[in-house]
Amino acid sequence: ISGVGGAYPWHVTSELVVLPDDTFVVFWEQADSDGTGTNIYGQRVDANGDFIGQAFVAHNNLAGEQSLASADVNAEGNVVIAWHTNAGGDNDIQSKTLTFSPELPDATISGTDAGSVTEDVDPNGDGIIEVSAQLTIVDPDNGEDTFVAETLVGDYGTLTIDASGNWTYLADNSQSAIQLLNTGENLQDIFTVQSVDGTTKDVTVTIEGANSPATAAGPHVVQLLSSGAVTDFSLGVDNISLVSGVTNGILTFSGDGTISYTPNTGYVGTDGFSYMDIDGAVTEVAITVGEEYEPADTMLVDVDPSSSGGWEYTMQPGLEAMPGGGFALIWSYQHGAINAHREIHLQIFDVSGARLLPDEGIRVNQTYAEDQWYGALSVGDNGNIVIVWQNAVDNDSPPDYDIMARVYDASGQALTNEFVVAQGDAESDLSHINTNTNADVTHLSDDRFVVVGQNKSAQAGHPWGVWVRVYEADGTPDSNTFGGVKTTIFDPTDGSYGLPDVAQLDDGGFVVVATENGSAIVSKTFAADGTLESSDTVETGTAAGELQVLAIDDGYVVIWTSATGADADGYGVYAKVYNDDGTLRVDTFLVNAGDEVGNQAAPDGTATSDGGFIIGWHSNDGTDAGAYAQQFDANGQVAGDAVELAPNNVFQGPQLAAGDDGQIMAVTISDNRPGQRFDDRDIYGTVYYGASGLNDWLEGSVSANYLVGLAGDDMLIGLGGNDTLNPGQGDDTALGGSGTDHIHASSGDDYIDGGDGPDSIIFTGASTDYQSTDLGNGRTRIEDLRAGSPDGTDTIESGEHLVFTDFTTNVAPLVADVILPSANEDTVVVIDEATLLAGASDDDGDPLSVTSVSLVNSAQGTVAYMGGGVWHYTPASHMHADAVQLTFTVNDGYEDVVAAISVDINAVADAPDVTTANVSGDEDTSLSLNLSAALVDQDGSESMILELAGVPEGHLVSDGTNSFVATASVSFIDITSWSLSSMTITSPENYNGTFDLTVTATSTEASNGHEASTVQTLTVDVLPVNDTAIIGGDVVGSVTEDVAVDGSGDLVAG
Repeated sequence: ISGVGGAYPWHVTSELVVLPDDTFVVFWEQADSDGTGTNIYGQRVDANGDFIGQAFVAHNNLAGEQSLASADVNAEGNVVIAWHTNAGGDNDIQSKTLTFSPELPDATISGTDAGSVTEDVDPNGDGIIEVSAQLTIVDPDNGEDTFVAETLVGDYGTLTIDASGNWTYLADNSQSAIQLLNTGENLQDIFTVQSVDGTTKDVTVTIEGANSPATAAGPHVVQLLSSGAVTDFSLGVDNISLVSGVTNGILTFSGDGTISYTPNTGYVGTDGFSYMDIDGAVTEVAITVGEEYEPADTMLVDVDPSSSGGWEYTMQPGLEAMPGGGFALIWSYQHGAINAHREIHLQIFDVSGARLLPDEGIRVNQTYAEDQWYGALSVGDNGNIVIVWQNAVDNDSPPDYDIMARVYDASGQALTNEFVVAQGDAESDLSHINTNTNADVTHLSDDRFVVVGQNKSAQAGHPWGVWVRVYEADGTPDSNTFGGVKTTIFDPTDGSYGLPDVAQLDDGGFVVVATENGSAIVSKTFAADGTLESSDTVETGTAAGELQVLAIDDGYVVIWTSATGADADGYGVYAKVYNDDGTLRVDTFLVNAGDEVGNQAAPDGTATSDGGFIIGWHSNDGTDAGAYAQQFDANGQVAGDAVELAPNNVFQGPQLAAGDDGQIMAVTISDNRPGQRFDDRDIYGTVYYGASGLNDWLEGSVSANYLVGLAGDDMLIGLGGNDTLNPGQGDDTALGGSGTDHIHASSGDDYIDGGDGPDSIIFTGASTDYQSTDLGNGRTRIEDLRAGSPDGTDTIESGEHLVFTDFTTNVAPLVADVILPSANEDTVVVIDEATLLAGASDDDGDPLSVTSVSLVNSAQGTVAYMGGGVWHYTPASHMHADAVQLTFTVNDGYEDVVAAISVDINAVADAPDVTTANVSGDEDTSLSLNLSAALVDQDGSESMILELAGVPEGHLVSDGTNSFVATASVSFIDITSWSLSSMTITSPENYNGTFDLTVTATSTEASNGHEASTVQTLTVDVLPVNDTAIIGGDVVGSVTEDVAVDGSGDLVAG
């Protein structure tokens, strides 16, 4: 009944009384946890030993010690207890009468709790397979003799019950599980309904099977042949006769459906014949020679370098789902000369994938045509799209680096001109003080939007701070939140903060995350009015390479990359889940598997309609630079296996967005096109329909769909359009619907129905790897005989084309281009054969080897073979460049295939050369300072800032033109523009002593802001000098004859 912890876990003196309704009450005396007294408690228990309510304090809330004396039931059925108390220092006997309401018996549910329906049998002629009945309830509790009205979803249909107990079951007659039933077979759906007091009852519905009408025509068959090959196959039907023969080969036809076909030598194309079954139905059969279907991602943004006269590529994509379906996509578009004409573009896709704007999108920025980049977007519940970006070009030199914004409606119509969110004010010394970067934006539930960014401060060392600004839906500043102005929320006086990201919360507020001093991640949550609600240190001891915060149901997810953690090799992707109030829900976990080779980077997440989330990332894991995603539930538990979004040649991305309709889009930037210049990168996208590692129901639209089931026993329904269905692992059902569909056989025992239209069922092996069995009624069983049965055993219906791969000549290796992890300038890039071959395959199973690696532009360095399948690429001295291009050659023993290698060589600032020499000299003189500083990298890509610190108060530093006098609070000066050879320091009058001056030279790489510093110290020794004494006082006096002199004159006075 009770267990007590703490220092005094003891109970004494218990009493038990039985009530008239056969329940009973137990009373006991229990010590306080601190041992200062005792109390009397009670607990009511029913006849089955189950508690009724909670334990309660039985006495009158007195202090001190209460000692239970007795408990009994009086004539009225009430309980009277008596106890001894020393409360107030007295020793009294007190009593109390307790009244307990009688416990009524549970509700009783009766009536009809079972029913049945029959496959394809419509009892009412209304097109619905249904059964109805009623349950009744008797409940002694007043007002509780009703049911909870609800609709329950079962495995094969739905059951609806009202408050009076009337229930109706509607079977989903289209389900393949029902349609596959034969006479004598059945399925059951079981539902649990309940009364308002919680009493439950199971309702069981049986679905009886019935034989479907036979269809005589078997599947059309497509064989993929090499020219001249002989192929035997079965149509899966018998009692047929040939109507018309082939025209481009030799056909051997048998009435039992056995066919042999040999195409004419050199023929490539589609041949065919027709046959008639016993019912007179004529079926067309197509045979394709030398073709193979291979689905590809859709190119969303196509760049054409020939039209611009220079480089042209896309970069920095951003993606958000639109309310009601569809997606909004932004990107930075480079065209023309290198590093010129960067623009922000917008494209909107409707629910069918159709573009709402011109193919190239629309340009968002208006005033400046160059260096508009680092964009972010947010889509509100009203469909408005807010885009923010960094403007790196204006009329100042250097540029001020403003943060700009613009608002569009759901059709792509601009609602505002571009406007300044954060005004920069760069300094002429190239220190970029008060510049802004890394902006992000999110909508709030009331259609306002929040913009965050980081700003470089003017303090010593120039730490960064993070600011926030809130706007109304129409783009005017919200004067009621932070006063409508840019407001610092992570103060640079507390540290240096960066990579800010913002997300809305379900409670109407928002959360902001940022890095702190390069070694921690911090967060703050705010109410809708801007009031700070919580602050937290998300992670310490980690140098976050990228950072994102993602809103999910009743919480948010913080996502980052780090080289410290559970990932075994390089950077890994990590996450942590919080509730809306900032309390921790799930502690840090690794998103990727952890055993990949190389860095896992550039994560992006999206919330799913089931309350969970998906995180994607860019990977160089030994299978080339690909893109992957992993799904999680709301508690951070993995849902299924990781999904390969793009296998190789991924330059940037992925970006993910999930809509309420179950659509999930993934976009990447890639250079997949054959013959395309390596730097002319396009944006590719793929739409998924809510796939997970669970048992999914994925239903497409009337347009073309790409449905991927992943793990689990899935249902994929293509409906209209020309669909691609890939059931994935598990025992799946794939229904193509109307249109020309391509359905991939996959592991597990699948049921595949192509539906209307000329559909293709695609297998991964040759036709000789499978055994075909006619099951009758238009169905064929295809069993994969290979080891491990990669395609499983599948039942095929309405699959007009069975696609195999029967090529017998040598197949050249498939070699993917490789993107190596970026390297810093002046370091050696190690290239090994295993990395180059990780994305290569050979359909013939021939062993592959890399025979050479070479550099496309010899001015960019040298490549040397080191033996053992290892090459060293040494970049040219101080060289840095995006996408340095190399090639490698793979041989399968028969022929060579050449593929590309790309590696970014990061610009790295070189620490400047600084020389100093100690100086000494006499007091009251100006001492020359011996110091010099120069950039090591003289290619013009770096700038330098030079600072002098430690100047004692009152000391004067000058170069003849510039001068500085140190105070108690300011002891450092920027001497970048000073004449170093003319610099002197002058101490205050009569000062002597020794002090140290610190010279700090910082070089900054213009392309990425990387900094490197050199610090040198010089000692200044001011020597003392004996000053000439000054004699003052009375130097003239007089004495009087015969008068004594007292000697009181002072020769040194004054």
